Amino acid sequence: MISADALTISNAPKVPHIRTFHARHGRLSLRRRELLELVIPRLDVINQSSPLDLRIALKRDFVVVDFGCGMGDHTQAMLENQPDWAVLAIDVHTAGICDVAEVIDSGEYTNALVHLGDGITVLEDQLADQSVSEVHILFPDPWPKAKHQKRRVIQDDLLAIIYRILVPSGTIRIATDHDGYALHVQQVFSQRQDFELSAGGFEVPDTSYHRRAIRLGHTIHSFSARKISD
Repeated sequence: MISADALTISNAPKVPHIRTFHARHGRLSLRRRELLELVIPRLDVINQSSPLDLRIALKRDFVVVDFGCGMGDHTQAMLENQPDWAVLAIDVHTAGICDVAEVIDSGEYTNALVHLGDGITVLEDQLADQSVSEVHILFPDPWPKAKHQKRRVIQDDLLAIIYRILVPSGTIRIATDHDGYALHVQQVFSQRQDFELSAGGFEVPDTSYHRRAIRLGHTIHSFSARKISD
């Protein structure tokens, strides 16, 4: 992993934000390589014109960004159970995005797109103002060591970006099974006056991370942060 110090080398290009993830690729099956080469480029939001209003592009009024979708359990459930919603699934995990892309492609869903890579860049540069209904951030990497906590994805800069793309009264849904991260979430939101944070407010989706947390006996913390418009 590149250290924070390495990002400040003289003459290096300016880095817009600290990386909050480990890129994960691993060995891919033939089918996933096909998806990566043939299907994902067609579905990747980064290859659409910007700024993109997903309500128009996907012909749905309610848009959810599954930010850090993992293996795509939550995205797939929304596609099956919420056909009136549009979904954008984002993750750095190649296998997970491949699986989501396969579901979208084989199920002929026309209400979903994906992005394989840095989600913050997509939120910041690709999506139109006030065009997203909800952003779901489920079980983000807790970065438990103190020296790494600046890499936690829930930070003031990200909330400012999300505020811009959320519709009036749009909502951020967050779940974590890390007690320290739950406190971090509350601390970050306490510094902002443009979101109203409350505990709970939604049913945490059934994902592999959720099941793992239950199996390990962890307390699951959930939050809903509603955008307060000017």
